[in-house]
Amino acid sequence: MVSFLKGRRREDDSVVAVDSSGRNVAAALEALVARAEAAANDLRSLAPILERTAEFDELRGRCEAVERQVTGLEQLGSQLSMAQEQVERVIKTQTATEARISHSGEDVERLQSQMGTLSDKVETALLLREQVDSFISLQGPLTALRTDSESLRTQLSEQAENVARMRTQHDDALTAHRHTTSRLENFDQDFQAATGKLEDMVRRVQSVEQSLEPINQASSAIPDVQHQLAVLKALADQVAQKTTMLEQEREAIDRAASQIAQLTRMDRELDAWLRRQEEQIRRFGPIEAKLSEVKTIQDKVLSRSEELQATSQKIEDAQQSARQSLTDLREQMRKSSEGFELEHRGLHAVSERIADLRNAVKECEARLAVLDAASQGTAAVQAQVRQAGEQAAELHRELMAVAEEAARNASLRQDVHRLDGVASDLAARMRRIDEIRPGVEQAVEQLSTLRGTRELLADGLEQMRAAAEEMTRLRENHGETQAWLANADVWTRKVQTQVKELSGMEPAVERMRTEVEQVKSSMQQIESRREIVEEVQRGLLDVGTAAGELKERTEGLRARMEGAEQKFTQLARQAEGAQRLSDTISVVTGSVEEAERRMDTVDESVRGLEGRTQQIDQVEERIRLLGQELEQRQGALDKATEHLTRASALRKEAAEAAQRMEEVTRAVGTTLGQAEERAGNLQRISSELETRAGALKVVDRQLAHFEELLGKWESAQTEAAKALEQTVARQAGVEAIEAQVKHVFDLAERTVEDVQSIGSARREIEETRAMLQATQDQFKATEETLKGFEARKRQLERAEQRLARAEALALGIRSTVESLTAQKTVVEHAMESAGALSFQMKQAEALIGALRRERDLACDLKTAVAALSDEDEDQDK
Repeated sequence: MVSFLKGRRREDDSVVAVDSSGRNVAAALEALVARAEAAANDLRSLAPILERTAEFDELRGRCEAVERQVTGLEQLGSQLSMAQEQVERVIKTQTATEARISHSGEDVERLQSQMGTLSDKVETALLLREQVDSFISLQGPLTALRTDSESLRTQLSEQAENVARMRTQHDDALTAHRHTTSRLENFDQDFQAATGKLEDMVRRVQSVEQSLEPINQASSAIPDVQHQLAVLKALADQVAQKTTMLEQEREAIDRAASQIAQLTRMDRELDAWLRRQEEQIRRFGPIEAKLSEVKTIQDKVLSRSEELQATSQKIEDAQQSARQSLTDLREQMRKSSEGFELEHRGLHAVSERIADLRNAVKECEARLAVLDAASQGTAAVQAQVRQAGEQAAELHRELMAVAEEAARNASLRQDVHRLDGVASDLAARMRRIDEIRPGVEQAVEQLSTLRGTRELLADGLEQMRAAAEEMTRLRENHGETQAWLANADVWTRKVQTQVKELSGMEPAVERMRTEVEQVKSSMQQIESRREIVEEVQRGLLDVGTAAGELKERTEGLRARMEGAEQKFTQLARQAEGAQRLSDTISVVTGSVEEAERRMDTVDESVRGLEGRTQQIDQVEERIRLLGQELEQRQGALDKATEHLTRASALRKEAAEAAQRMEEVTRAVGTTLGQAEERAGNLQRISSELETRAGALKVVDRQLAHFEELLGKWESAQTEAAKALEQTVARQAGVEAIEAQVKHVFDLAERTVEDVQSIGSARREIEETRAMLQATQDQFKATEETLKGFEARKRQLERAEQRLARAEALALGIRSTVESLTAQKTVVEHAMESAGALSFQMKQAEALIGALRRERDLACDLKTAVAALSDEDEDQDK
C-alpha cells in the first residue's frame, strides 16, 4: 500500500508538472483515463471479493495502513508549491504564445486554471480516513459506480480523441500560420519597397512645395497682375502640355534609338548569318562536282560491266567445251565399265574352270595313288604340284587385286557421275556470279563515292548546327528587346500617372505670379526653340514610321521562322532517313567487301577445280593404259587356271571364317539390344528419381516452414511463461489498487469537467481552422495562377527555341536532301544486288564444300591408281 501511494504521488506530481507548451495536459488526461479503466476492471474483479465478509478484516487492516500513509501525504505541500510555481511558469509561457494563436491560448489558460484544482487532492487524501469507514457499506452503490465508470470511460475516450484531433488541428494551424507569416513578410518587404518609392515622391513634392512657398508669398504682394497671370496661366498650361509632350517624345526617341541599335545589331548578325549561308552554298558546289564525277564513274562502270559480260560469254564458251570434254570422259568411263563387266564375267568363267580343274586334280590324285609304284613320275608330279601351289598363291593375290580394282572402278564411276552434276551446277552458278559481278562492282564504286558524300553531309550538318546556335542567340536577343519594350511601356504608364497627379496640382501654379518675367523669358526661349521642337516632332514621326517598318519586318521574320520551322520538321525527318540510309550504306559496304573476299576465294577454288580437271584427264589416260595392261594379263589368267586348286580351299576357309564372324556379329547385336534395353530402363529410373526429387523438394520446403512454425511456437511459449510470471508479480499491485478506487473516481469526475471545458473551446478552434483553410485556399489559387504563368513562360521559351532551330537548317539540308534522294535509288539497287550476292555466295560456299569432298575422293582415286601401278610394276619385275 505504501509503495502504491508513493507511485500515486509521483503520478500526481507528473500530472501537475506539465511542460511550458501545455502538451502534457492531454497526456496526463489519457493516463487518468487509462487508470480509470484499470480501476473499473479492478472493480469488476472486486465484486466477488466484497461478497466475502471474511476478507473485510483484512480490508480494515489495509485501511489502517492507508491512514498511516495519509500522514505522509502532508509532506506533499512543498511539492505542491513547486507544482504551483511550475504552473505559473506555464501560464507565463502560454501568455507568450497567446499573441499568435489567441483561441488556443484561451483554452490553455482554462486548462491551467483548472489544473489548480489538483491542490484539492491533498484535502481529499485527508478525508480518505472518513471515507474508508463508509466504503464498507458501499456494496450497493458499487454497481452504479460500475455503470458510471463505463459511461465515463466512453466519454473519456471520446474526449481523448477530441484532444488528439485538436492537437493535430493546432499543429496544422501553426504550420499554416508560419506559411502565411512568411508570405506576409514577403508582402511586407514589397510594401516597404513601394512605401520607400512613395516617400521619395513625397519628398520631391515637398521640395517643390518649398520652392513654391516664396512664390506664394510674392503672389499676395502683387494683386495687380491678375489679368496678365491669367494669360500666363494659359501659356503655362500650354508649356506644361508641351513639356509633357516633349518628355513623352524624348522617351519615345530613347526607346526608338535603343530599338534602332538593337535592329542594327540584329541586321549585322543577319548579314553575317547570310554570309555564312552563302559560304555553305559555295561549299556545296564541290559536292555537285563530285556528283558529276560519280555520274562519269557510273558510265565507266557500265562500260566495264559490258566488258565483263563479254568475258562471261567467253567463260560460258569455255564451260561448254569443258562440258563436251566431260561427256567424252563419261563415254570413255562407260566403255571402261563395260570392259570391267566383261572381265568380271571372265573371272566367273575362270572360277568355273578352276572348279573343273579341281575335279580333274582329284581324278589325277586318284590316278597318282594307283601309280605310286612309279617313283620317277611321283617326284615329277610333286615338283609340278609345288609349282602349281606357288602359281595358285600368285593367282589368289592377283584375284584380290582385281577385285579391289573392280570396287575402285565402281566408286570411280559413281564419282564421275557426281562430278558431272557438280560441274553442271558450278557452271550455272558461275554464270549467275558473272551476271551479278558488274552490279556488285558498280555498287562498290558507288559506295566509295557515297563515303565522300557522307563526309560532306557531316560537314554540312555541323555548319547547320552552328547556324542554329546563332539563330538561338538572335532569338534570345529578340526576347530581351521585347522584355525591355514591355518594361518601357510600364514606366511610361507610371510617368503618365505621375503627370496626371502633377496636373491635379494646378492651384500651386497660381503661386507663380512673381515669376512672370522669368516665364516670359522662358516663353521667348521656347518660341525660339519651336523650330527645334518641330524638327524633333518630324524626327519622331520618322521614328514612328521606322518603328512600323520594324514591326512589319519582325512580323515577316516571324512568318519566315514559322515556315522555316515547318520546313525543318520535314527536313529533320528527311535527315533521320538520310542517317538511316548512311547506316545501311555502311552495312552494304561491309557486305560488299565480304562478297569481294568470297569472290576471290571462289576464283581460287575455280582455278583449283581446273587443275583438278586436268588431273582427272591424266587419271583417265592412266585408266586407259591400265585397261590395255588388263587385256594383256587376260592370257596370263588363262594359263593360271590350273593353279587355282589351293585357292578353292582358301575360299572355303574364308567362308567358314565369315560364318563365324556373322555368328559373332549376331551375338554382339543381341548384347547391344540388351544394353539398349538396360539403358532405357536406366533412363526411366532416372526420370522417376528426378520426379521424386522434385516432390521431395516440396516436402523439404514444408519441413522448413514447419521448423519455422516450431521456433515461433517456442518463442510464444516462452513469452506466455513470462506473461504469467508478470501477472503473478502484479497481483500484489492489484490488491493495492483496490483501496484507491474511490480516489480514482474523484479524479475521473474532475477530468470529465476539464474535458467539458476543453470541448467548449472547440468551437473557437474550428472557426480559426476555417479561417486558416480559407487563407490556404487563396494561397493555393495564387500558386496555381503563378504555375500557369510559369507554364506559359516555358511554352514561349520552347517556341522560341524551336523557331531558333528553324531557319539555320533550311538551305543546307535542302541541297543535301536533294542529293540524298538522287542517291537513294542507287543505294536501294546496291542493297538488292548485295542481298542476291550474299545468297549466291552462300550457294558458292556450299559448292566449294562439295568440291572439297570431290577433291578428297579424287585424291583417294589417285592413291589407288598409284598403288595399282606400283603392283603392276612389281609383277612386271
